Amino acid sequence: MRDIAERLGIKSGTIYHHFSSKEDLLFEIVHDVYVRSLALLERVQAIEGTPVAKLEQLMHGHVENVTRDVVTTALALNEYKALRPAHARVIDEEHRIYVAGFLDLIREGQKLRLVRPELDPELATLAVVGCLNSIVRWYRDPSVRPPEHVADTFVEVLLAGVVGPDVSV
Repeated sequence: MRDIAERLGIKSGTIYHHFSSKEDLLFEIVHDVYVRSLALLERVQAIEGTPVAKLEQLMHGHVENVTRDVVTTALALNEYKALRPAHARVIDEEHRIYVAGFLDLIREGQKLRLVRPELDPELATLAVVGCLNSIVRWYRDPSVRPPEHVADTFVEVLLAGVVGPDVSV
């Protein structure tokens, strides 16, 4: 709490005027990450295009969200388990909805023969989301690897695995 307060330029006790506990603060941080993610999913679902084009946009947006705030995203991905059950249920549901967005696009792509039919769509979804989330483990300096470059590379590699060599986006 002292570190957070110091970064904000306030006294640590001031934080407790807004949050009754560290756990409440953690919940707000994690929830905010999922609010951004769900807003991205909603924007992508509303655009015109094939399921593969939408998947490409969702992956790009995911990388942009992660690289924009690596520390907060890492906290959300790694520390949400410390939430009490009521808060954990909210986050679990937000996570389920977000990941289902990827799954739905992969399944729709399979129905349209735009995604490799032999792929297990659930495992493909876990592979894509897991790979995108792994960025928090190593991404630090946008001057070394700009977010757009990271997004382009990850999307190119992941889409090639999902659609195969015979399908164009």
